[in-house]
Amino acid sequence: MKVLICLALSFFLTACASVGNKIDRTYVDRIEKGVTTEAEIRGQLGNPMSVGVNANGEKIMTYMHVASKARPESFIPIAGLFVGGADSETTMFIITLDSDTGVVKDWNYSQSNTGVNTGLLNAN
Repeated sequence: MKVLICLALSFFLTACASVGNKIDRTYVDRIEKGVTTEAEIRGQLGNPMSVGVNANGEKIMTYMHVASKARPESFIPIAGLFVGGADSETTMFIITLDSDTGVVKDWNYSQSNTGVNTGLLNAN
């Protein structure tokens, strides 16, 4: 019985996964170009997933959060092999900082939702 409970718990624990810092959309909407600083952004969102420099010498900070959740039918014994899948939500926030002042010059926010069918019946 303990083995069955441990097996069931392991399935539920692996059913959901996320990576990156969660991005608060209400905070994003309050960012002011020419006013908000890099330190303020890092204070609110933490460290970005990546930092780079564009051709103009401006710093680019990228925040990304991906959350994925297996569909319940994926856990049906045997049938899950044929009808399983997962849904994921990806949020990306890219900030361009002015090379001279270090304040926000521009930003871009996007969110997408995708579903993946992994069952054998869905394979091509």
